[in-house]
Amino acid sequence: MIEYSENLNKLKNNLITHKDYHPLLQKISLPFIPDFLDSSFDQSKNKVVIVGQETSGWGKLKLDSFILGNLSTNELISESKIRYRNLYEKPPVRSQFLKFLGKVKEKNNNEYIQWLNFYFFDYNKKSFNLLNSKNKSIDLYEHLKDISIENLVNQLDRLEPKNIFFLGAYHGNWEQLKLNYVNDEDILNFKESIEGFSVRFWNKKTLVIRLPHPASRVPNKGKIQQQALTYFDIFNNQAEQNPEKFKELIRDKLLN
Repeated sequence: MIEYSENLNKLKNNLITHKDYHPLLQKISLPFIPDFLDSSFDQSKNKVVIVGQETSGWGKLKLDSFILGNLSTNELISESKIRYRNLYEKPPVRSQFLKFLGKVKEKNNNEYIQWLNFYFFDYNKKSFNLLNSKNKSIDLYEHLKDISIENLVNQLDRLEPKNIFFLGAYHGNWEQLKLNYVNDEDILNFKESIEGFSVRFWNKKTLVIRLPHPASRVPNKGKIQQQALTYFDIFNNQAEQNPEKFKELIRDKLLN
């Protein structure tokens, strides 16, 4: 279990002193705090994590309700976890992200998949990156971005996943995550490359698959997802989570 209270209170203390930020806090979502089913994840064979970008419209209340004292830390955590469970457990109707999570879960013998987000917040019920545009505060964006990456690193450190799916572009902040989390990277180079899709190993053990966000409009999105699931299946079943054996098994594979 990850303890969020200390970092949330630090966030509150930092932002409450910056009164010029307060109008913007009315358009920034409360932090995305997932529920962690520790025993379900720790006991799963493949320990799979899926990382989205941010969840647009994360709750009705906004960050100002927490920073200015109308919502307690415990209430914030509880509200986020309840919303997380409700979304995770109900059949996805419109969410392409949750539909892909369901495909991974099915390929994973319906074992628990831990869903995380790259960013801790959304902005104006849309992309967090919009905070970094036009007349918005660059300083606030950088601060919340750094908090988001620190939070994600803490989550990955706790979970120690064997498989990570990263869905999205993350607005050029992918390298900052790597600097804070990755000690060793082995990128697999395929004869045919597709923009936004890659397979690599982190720290000599974790299969990392990057692919476009399921809600994006990239060409051949379905084919990319299918190939990603194929590599996931080979690593966990045929290669028995051995990176060298996996590389040998897919040496001649191409994206057709």
